Amino acid sequence: MKKKVFIFILALFSLRDLISAPVDYSEEMSEKKNRKRKARKQDPMSQFKTTGNSIKKRATGAWTFETALETIEVESTGESSKASLYKINVYYKPQGDFYLKVGYFLGSIDSSHLDAGFSKKGNLEMRVVANWLKWSNGQFQSKLDLFGGIVVGEKFSYFGSSRTDKIIGLETSRNFSNFILSLGHELRLTGSPKDPSEMAIGDIRKYYAILGWKITPDINFAVEAIQNNIRSSTGKSNGLEGNVSSGYLSPWLFLNISPRYDVTLGGVFRTNKVKNISALMKAKLWSFPGLYGNSIFAKINLNI
Repeated sequence: MKKKVFIFILALFSLRDLISAPVDYSEEMSEKKNRKRKARKQDPMSQFKTTGNSIKKRATGAWTFETALETIEVESTGESSKASLYKINVYYKPQGDFYLKVGYFLGSIDSSHLDAGFSKKGNLEMRVVANWLKWSNGQFQSKLDLFGGIVVGEKFSYFGSSRTDKIIGLETSRNFSNFILSLGHELRLTGSPKDPSEMAIGDIRKYYAILGWKITPDINFAVEAIQNNIRSSTGKSNGLEGNVSSGYLSPWLFLNISPRYDVTLGGVFRTNKVKNISALMKAKLWSFPGLYGNSIFAKINLNI
């Protein structure tokens, strides 16, 4: 009898302990929440995109197809006219710090030159961009990219040059929280024009700076400042006399519509006016924004 009473008392105490001290799941729940938060956390600059020599970070093997329309207010002798450039760029990223770019454009303008047998074709450009150095101090990241390319000549075109140019350069960038700053230098080694009516020019040096701001995960804003220095061509009858400097500012807005589509809207505003634009148009430098006039542009990207 005493054993039964003793067992009954132990059972009551055990039941009391179960009721008064339920299992604590708070640590397990907090760990699950922390895991979810870590999974959702992303690099604040992972979606930033520039229009220069870098593309948005994507998985290895990704493709980006970019179509663009740029409308230029051309200032020349007499009344100003409008020119339109239709561009297509293809980016391929086979490795994490390496990508390829192929670009081409067509032009349109109200001009008697088009009626004289000149085509609307532009130049084909191929470029390779590779990361050389990358370093971080824990909070901020910096990198240095090297790039090179070639611009294939196009004969008997109003917009495309008949030269074959080579491109080499470097770009460094550093991110500060939701901001990124990029500085770059590009050297274009110009060839001799095959079209006798085209103006010969010397090498072109391009200096640029880009300041970007990530407003939201789907909205980015940036301002580009670019300076182009065109050297004269000596020893040629139809060569450029005297060096030419051209600079411009380009604000643009990047909108991520969906994982596959994004849109970029912007403009080009010259900081200094080039003298004798009519003569410089014979050099066929339509791929250099701001050289022949202010412009606005729109781009649509398809990401695969």
